[in-house]
Amino acid sequence: MTNRTKRLVVAFLCCLMLSTAVFAGEDRRVITPLEAIGLAFERNLEHSFFLWEQSLAAKREALVKKPVIAVTAEPIKIDNGRLQEPSGSLTFKLPLDSGAALDGTLNLRLDQTGLTTSAKGDLSLEYQFFATGELPTGELSAEEMQLRQENNLILQALDLLIRLRQALDQKSLTEQEHGLLERTFQAAMQTPGYDTEPIIKDLKGSEERLAQQQSELAELQLELARFLDEPDGTAYDPLVEFSDLNASFQADKLRQEWFSASTAWRKAEADLKKAQAELEYEQKTMGWQVAASGGIDQDLKWDVGLTASKTLYPRSVVLEELELALARAERAFETAEIEVSKSLQAALKKVSSAQSQLLASQEKLEEMLEKWELSQRQLAAGLITELQLEEVRLALLEAEYARSHRELDLGIAVLELLSGCGRPLAAVLLEVLE
Repeated sequence: MTNRTKRLVVAFLCCLMLSTAVFAGEDRRVITPLEAIGLAFERNLEHSFFLWEQSLAAKREALVKKPVIAVTAEPIKIDNGRLQEPSGSLTFKLPLDSGAALDGTLNLRLDQTGLTTSAKGDLSLEYQFFATGELPTGELSAEEMQLRQENNLILQALDLLIRLRQALDQKSLTEQEHGLLERTFQAAMQTPGYDTEPIIKDLKGSEERLAQQQSELAELQLELARFLDEPDGTAYDPLVEFSDLNASFQADKLRQEWFSASTAWRKAEADLKKAQAELEYEQKTMGWQVAASGGIDQDLKWDVGLTASKTLYPRSVVLEELELALARAERAFETAEIEVSKSLQAALKKVSSAQSQLLASQEKLEEMLEKWELSQRQLAAGLITELQLEEVRLALLEAEYARSHRELDLGIAVLELLSGCGRPLAAVLLEVLE
């Protein structure tokens, strides 16, 4: 867009903002994306529940490394018709590294002489030979889950703001078109023999569209208010604008990021590695499970041992079952690669399509600006009427709204692409938002 065109757009938008304020007819609160996202992080209930759940998960994970204590009480017991003394026990188990565990028991009994206690403890260790070790599960880590939650929250907030902005613009355009129809109808009524039936039909259709748009606007305003946990009835006027987003994205450069962030691909890869490890384990051990164990108690009595066990099951069948599982895992992995690759191509196509539509809308806007200048000169020369000039002004307004909306579509498409690559959107917001 040339500098001259930009100056014309700025001047036109200034007039547009004043005229839109007159047509709005309601007190709306201006809200920016950063403000809305900040409120969402602070107040959104689903996000609060997620953080709560993450905190509980961290506490559960910490408890795994702490002693497991169990208390058992037997206040009354009758054995062969005789009432036994109350008794109880306290046991604990402390998991250690390398498969070791510390177990202990404290027995309590209450009799005529009082409370008596007895303690028993031992340290045991067991080691599995040829173990496959810890295999990847494909699940997201706590940090990755939080990043995905934050990205989704940001995209939800922007999507609501953009849909509301577009709905407000469309209603403003329809209101001004309705006003032009009313003035056209008044002029037609003063013209003898003018057929007003088509104008009346257009006015009725315009009123129906306005009613439908008002209903949709009310739903969007309510949805945004509840998303931000603000009072029902709050009316917003989103101010959303993206910076220049005409960067090019290539599939080969984004492929690794996109695949690594895909839970479907990660799970398929983990299942494949698991199937490979199980088959290799069976081929290496021939079905034998070999383990070494040892222990020592509080009296320093110790024992060590080596055990080997094998299930008496036809090994050929076991191998065939594992080979079948591996073949299925390989097939699932190939399918996941194809599907995830398609999703990347779809995301890139969405960005490319949005860029093309934005370029086309900019060209259309420049054409309408030239037509607007020409119409102003024609009005000054008496070649057209003010109503005809108003028609051109509304066409120019529609072209500007279309360009603005295509820019918003491109912005959300780029952010969705970056989110799909596992990048933190919070870090790029300041770069893409004006």
